[in-house]
Amino acid sequence: WGDDLKGNSYQDARDLWDAYDLEGTGFLERGEGTAFFKDIYRRKLQTTTDEQKLNMSKSIKTERDLEQWAQYCFDRMDRGHGRISWEEFYSYASKCSKYDDAKQERARMRITGFFRGWAEGLRVRIKIYRWALAEIESMEERKALYESKKQRELRKKFNRMMLKELKKKNPEL
Repeated sequence: WGDDLKGNSYQDARDLWDAYDLEGTGFLERGEGTAFFKDIYRRKLQTTTDEQKLNMSKSIKTERDLEQWAQYCFDRMDRGHGRISWEEFYSYASKCSKYDDAKQERARMRITGFFRGWAEGLRVRIKIYRWALAEIESMEERKALYESKKQRELRKKFNRMMLKELKKKNPEL
């Protein structure tokens, strides 16, 4: 109902209300009220998407189900005096609209919070990956540096040994 009371639909709902207030008292008696809620349901079915229609028709399959739903709606808004005023209806429907808006906002916050958390987790994992990669690269550089030092030392040792051998064969060198 909350969606039906936004924008031009407010006047449509008011016009519908006035059409069902047969006595013109400003109140809908039980019979008028249940007929009103049934008509709201039927109009809603005409203006919704196929998915919404499917969801709506899951709980209300027969005319009897529709009657029970309309009675339930009337009883929820009735304050024990057997009739509903426009103010009672509008107040209740507006609360539903505000509740739905708040519910959607909380869902939006939950979703964006989830993605924000997911993105932050991804950033942390990327930082860890980069740190690990840098550590591996520095280890490889150290290893290469160590190996090159070792190779230089071996080369020096080999050169000294070759020089000794050459001096043995040719003492003039």
